[in-house]
Amino acid sequence: FCPRRLKTAAATGNSLRGMGATPAGRRLEEEAQEPQVELAVTFYEGAPCATLQGQAVKDISVACNRRFSSLCRLMVLTKRGRRLVECPLPEAKASSSAWESSEGHKQMKAWEISQEWLHPTKHEGMESLAVNPYCLRVAEHDEASGPSPADDDAELDSDEAGCVFVGTSSGRIVQMRESLSNSGRLIPDRIMHQRSHPSGRGSLCVVQGRYLVTLWSKLSTISAFDSHDGSMVKEWRLPTHIQWVMLGSGGDGLYLLGVRGGHHVELFRFPTPPELTATSSQQPSKLG
Repeated sequence: FCPRRLKTAAATGNSLRGMGATPAGRRLEEEAQEPQVELAVTFYEGAPCATLQGQAVKDISVACNRRFSSLCRLMVLTKRGRRLVECPLPEAKASSSAWESSEGHKQMKAWEISQEWLHPTKHEGMESLAVNPYCLRVAEHDEASGPSPADDDAELDSDEAGCVFVGTSSGRIVQMRESLSNSGRLIPDRIMHQRSHPSGRGSLCVVQGRYLVTLWSKLSTISAFDSHDGSMVKEWRLPTHIQWVMLGSGGDGLYLLGVRGGHHVELFRFPTPPELTATSSQQPSKLG
């Protein structure tokens, strides 16, 4: 068993707050507000994804519709970074431990990812993926037909800016979009950032539908970028005695998975920085 992505929802428990200014941002340290409790996780076999058959997985991202949280998609970056594959992520049945069957679902979509912009001399490839959940749209829903639309009604608007992001092995963070001439192909829209080391898989997430947050494990920092203009919002320093592995967002917090002392896997919660909530109501911009 190898975890590929940390996906979270609203939660309570130990929080973390920024303390002490540093040149790279603010150090985030633990502040226990409630007694620790033991949590258990139950795993179920998921629905099969025919579109992914024969493909190895590099990274994944989970996107759920803002209004209908049960409508979700599992977006998969394949091993060689050549395809983005959409897979169903149905709800678990209330009366059974089994997940709903994927029978009757429409064929999930897949996009080819352009490779021409990668540096061949550096053997550059794609390492990490983030998909903006605000881009998972549903058609107009008639509430008379049920409390929520059918799973088939949800679609990813990949032709919008700020919906798909990838990190490369050369340390580039790139915003992707659907090609205007080929709806089944993703092309780079903007290089948002460049570093000398990559952000690994599970290191990207989108906050409030606008801000791309990146974990830099080697530096023990996280940084945020505005998907509207590509600018860096801020960078925060993490405690260096933890080996940080991956991050996710949910509710009003950022969640980071770390390893303490080489053995103990721990989950940390940080409140979402105020810099990432000021103008969060704005939607990804439509390309002209």
